[in-house]
Amino acid sequence: MAPMLKVEVYVPRPYLEKVLFNIGKEGLLHLVDAKEDFYEEIAKGFLKPIDVSARLYKISLLTSRVERTSSILNLASSRSFEDLKEEEILSFSISDCEAYLDSLEKSLSSGDESTMERVREEHGEKILRLNALLKTLEALEVAKAKAAETSNVAIFSGWLPRKLLKAFTDIVERACNGCYVIKYEEPKPHGEAHEEIKVPSLMKNPSWAKVYEGLVKGLGALNYREIDPTIVWFFTFPIFFGFMFPDVGHGLVLLALSILLYYFKRRGYRGGEISNYIVQGSSVLMACAITSTIFGVVFGEFFGNPHSEHHPFHVFGFDPFKSGVVAQFRESALSILGLPREFHVLEPSGAIALLKLTIYIAIFHITLGLVFSVINKVRLGEYKEAIVGPGLWLWLYLGAGIAFTIYRSRLIAAVLGGDLIAFALIWLPFMVMFIARVVFMGFLDGFGESLDHFIASLSNTISYARLFAFAIVHAVLSDVFLAVDHGLYTMIGVPFIGAMAGTLFFVFFEIVFVFFQALRLHWVEHGMKFLIANGMPFQPFTIKP
Repeated sequence: MAPMLKVEVYVPRPYLEKVLFNIGKEGLLHLVDAKEDFYEEIAKGFLKPIDVSARLYKISLLTSRVERTSSILNLASSRSFEDLKEEEILSFSISDCEAYLDSLEKSLSSGDESTMERVREEHGEKILRLNALLKTLEALEVAKAKAAETSNVAIFSGWLPRKLLKAFTDIVERACNGCYVIKYEEPKPHGEAHEEIKVPSLMKNPSWAKVYEGLVKGLGALNYREIDPTIVWFFTFPIFFGFMFPDVGHGLVLLALSILLYYFKRRGYRGGEISNYIVQGSSVLMACAITSTIFGVVFGEFFGNPHSEHHPFHVFGFDPFKSGVVAQFRESALSILGLPREFHVLEPSGAIALLKLTIYIAIFHITLGLVFSVINKVRLGEYKEAIVGPGLWLWLYLGAGIAFTIYRSRLIAAVLGGDLIAFALIWLPFMVMFIARVVFMGFLDGFGESLDHFIASLSNTISYARLFAFAIVHAVLSDVFLAVDHGLYTMIGVPFIGAMAGTLFFVFFEIVFVFFQALRLHWVEHGMKFLIANGMPFQPFTIKP
């Protein structure tokens, strides 16, 4: 998270609009309502909230009139009018604007087309500019309503990224000719997660990982003090996707498609809601396509199994995985992953080895989530909860993971048979967790939560078998489409129809299911172990004419 500072700004009352306008142009400060920050001072009469209701009401009415006039004249502009001058906004006269609009509306009341055309040519640009100016004034009035004042001084407060303090100070100093006071302080350490005043969170990640912030935000706005898992998910999400969609050919097709989508993204494409999500997430798809291609090499899939009797490569006696570099890479990868040298997902030995691998992946991923949970609790100052909650669960789950590594298929027999090592690794941490929670939470809550976490440890681990299942399904469907292709070629003499149909199915349909399975593993089995997600996103006051 980007480190934040709480700032209080004191400026002469006449300079308030000018200061807020310049801050809003840069979008630096997350404004906080003065009625929250200065509640006691306002209650005692030392300060009073700035009342903008009358002026804001008049500006809103003028905005409605301008928009209605624009609609009558069929005016539309994509211009943002960023050249609006400070003097133009601060010297705005409501009475002059009313008089101008009265004159325009009177001219248009006849409904004469030639009059409308003349007004459009003479006043069109001015009307659009006036609309942008009024919306800027509306934003300024809303911001002023969050400030408070004495007879001579205006006060407002908010949250600011620490690295922007100097830039913020320079803006305030220029806007009010050096007549100002800025107080700032760090957020109080070890605040409660559910404290009344929350620090807004601004996720701080390298540019190459930014797109994955959307996946994290899907569970809610992060608490300022909790761990941001974006960089971890940058690596694990594509790996999980590629594990479930392992095919060199299909991965390369998806890569070509994602590069095309990325091109549209760089060109500023804005389509419908769904298509825009896909285009904006093109870099995620690109990473997923790369991992799919890599796992395709490891799993020996290239538009299906090249050793299948129906595969075109088999017909021509070509094996893409026998070439020097590819073969060496595949052999090394299989060795690292603990898979047989002659591995294939549809072979019984290969399927069993792959299932064991998914269990190890589950142990790593869930353990990481529990470690993050302990860290989050410590950061929030909830030391007792860190130990009694995720700390003891982590001990239990790590013990079970080590026991699985030792006993493998004999684990259940060892656990139920009174094996001393199994007892120390599983039953001991469970009993400690149960006793500790009963002591601190009461019998019913302690027993219920201990049992829930014991069962969740098993069910969450089993849930990772979807990695294995989708890899198997992908290989089976690839073989099915190859058989269909062979049959159609025999019947009508046209090759590759089944292969092309299979590729279309995989790229446009299966990737949707695989994507959501990878997302589910990150949200439910992993993310919900530690993400608090009860925060408030950093939303700076911004003026965009």
